[in-house]
Amino acid sequence: AAAVGALAEGLELAPRVLSCDHQRDWAAMASVLGSFDDDGESRSAWGLPTRCSQSDPALFAWALDLVGNTYPDNPTAYWPASFIECDPDSPEPLDTERCLTASGHGRCFYGILAASACVLVMYANHPEVYEDSARKVRDRAYDLYLQLTGSNHALEFYDSSGWAFSTNELAAIASVYRGAILSSSWSGALPLRESSWPWGPSSPSRRADEEAAARSLALVASWSWPPRSLNEHPAAFGRLARAAGAAALRVRLWGFGTHCSVMAEPISAMRRLLSEEFELSVVSRGTADYCGFHRASEDQDVRKDQGSAVREVYDRFRWKELKQTKSHRDALARPDLFLAAFREALDQEGEDFWASDVTLCSEPGLACLALHDAGKPVIGYLGVHIAFMVTGDDDQLSLYRRFRDELAVDPRHTFAAVAPYISMQMYYHTGVEVPAVRPVSLYTAPASYNGAASDWVLINRRPTNFWDLNQILNGFSASGGHNFQFVQISSLPDIGLGSYVVWSVFRAVMYFPYDWLQTMAFYDFINIGLPTFVPDSPMYLCSLGTNAPDEWIASLWEPPEDVFPHHYSATRWLNGTYYWWGLTDFVALPGVSKFASVPDLLQQLSEKEALWRISGELRASLQQRTASASTFWRGALLRALGS
Repeated sequence: AAAVGALAEGLELAPRVLSCDHQRDWAAMASVLGSFDDDGESRSAWGLPTRCSQSDPALFAWALDLVGNTYPDNPTAYWPASFIECDPDSPEPLDTERCLTASGHGRCFYGILAASACVLVMYANHPEVYEDSARKVRDRAYDLYLQLTGSNHALEFYDSSGWAFSTNELAAIASVYRGAILSSSWSGALPLRESSWPWGPSSPSRRADEEAAARSLALVASWSWPPRSLNEHPAAFGRLARAAGAAALRVRLWGFGTHCSVMAEPISAMRRLLSEEFELSVVSRGTADYCGFHRASEDQDVRKDQGSAVREVYDRFRWKELKQTKSHRDALARPDLFLAAFREALDQEGEDFWASDVTLCSEPGLACLALHDAGKPVIGYLGVHIAFMVTGDDDQLSLYRRFRDELAVDPRHTFAAVAPYISMQMYYHTGVEVPAVRPVSLYTAPASYNGAASDWVLINRRPTNFWDLNQILNGFSASGGHNFQFVQISSLPDIGLGSYVVWSVFRAVMYFPYDWLQTMAFYDFINIGLPTFVPDSPMYLCSLGTNAPDEWIASLWEPPEDVFPHHYSATRWLNGTYYWWGLTDFVALPGVSKFASVPDLLQQLSEKEALWRISGELRASLQQRTASASTFWRGALLRALGS
């Protein structure tokens, strides 16, 4: 009761921070923009929406002035905090000095974008009328592009706000102005670019991307280990055939990885699915991230590393990139020296390491090289890019080359990725067909969906948020007359509810993607059978993690265009978004539910019988993945032990 009381406190907030209908100027602007007849599919010149396509100098000037008078001097610092401090429905009094401009105008984030979109459409259709405003127009285009492609996903509630235009239309507008955005000196003379409506539901480019994604998924599904392109000799599984009634073979496994769940996945699968054949003894090192919920699980193999020699080496060489455009900003200084120090630290592991029969590595993938150099059979399970934390083309190419030429051809070794998305990234850089073995999350046992807390809906942990997800979702729930209470998963351990079993009692879970697209928590949710809802928008591909721009460019080969129509970091220019979005398991896996807006989400959440059907689909999909995972991990152990 105390826990529920703590969760329920302060949840009744309405989302007027999105619509701004409490602000006179912005309410008037919303009314004018909403009065234009536009069905969301009609296109004017340049392939733009028809809304605001007619020349209207008064509206053009008003929209530019309203945006100019209310745009904050430091938007990055201003916006997120202001949504709490300037919420008109907050019980706290508003900070007038912060929330209003000197002229008394209120600031409205989505209103600024909608007014800017109107200006951009009007200018594109009538540049000769508004040529004196070219510089301001370029600034509005650049800001719109930044918001669409920012890793904070500021537009994730735009289609729920009631403002004119849709995110699909905003993407079309931004694509038209690409030339202007790229040219800081643009004065209106450069030709604009016809929009392909990259996110439009009937867009030919989108359909082509979706078809290419389906082909790539089928390609990854055909891969196995060892890769057929690199290995001529089949695995000798027969060498360890067991006699009927024979005792399980004892296997000593030593593993290194930083992420508890990524490490726990293959270990728990081997232990629970192959217990009749193998008795696993595990020593786990390096883990520190996302270990909290594992403390209450039945499986005790993977816990936070409290200070091993190899973890100390990792901590010593880890450093933070200062560039804001870089992935996660975690890197390993001097990979060559890291590997040398890691190999020395293995000596301090003593019998735990040297007496092991098989080793396991996950992230960073560079550590797999050290285990190979030590002469041990290696099982690699990668939840992120293989070159995660390795910066610079030369060091990345060295890693790719050794992986292709040494590790991938060693008959004792086995490698797999968490998801087809990661497999395709590795294929792009190495040419090695690494199969995807999706998680089955057996370490979450005995958690299984029951939905006992029928009004409570879980929200995944996300390190950074532009919007307060609790504030927005609970505001919509209250204003729509629903009883749903949305709860951040990160709040559960603080009130003594930090276990996987607790997740199973929630009605459903909202999964908002962030920098790392295929996180283990997503698979934990669906494998428990918890109805999982994901916003259906490729904007989430714009990230500083999985798709970090300019992070991983070097490649050992030139991938064919029919396999790779777009590099994954090209999504920041809105190119190929539906190709890579289609490769995510948010789209590819059966049973995962998508929603177009928060009202759409609330409607789906209201249908309890549908939620049970969704849970059933997730369970059926899990059974198929469990069968294939059992076969894969059995083969991995046999390869390691048969050497």
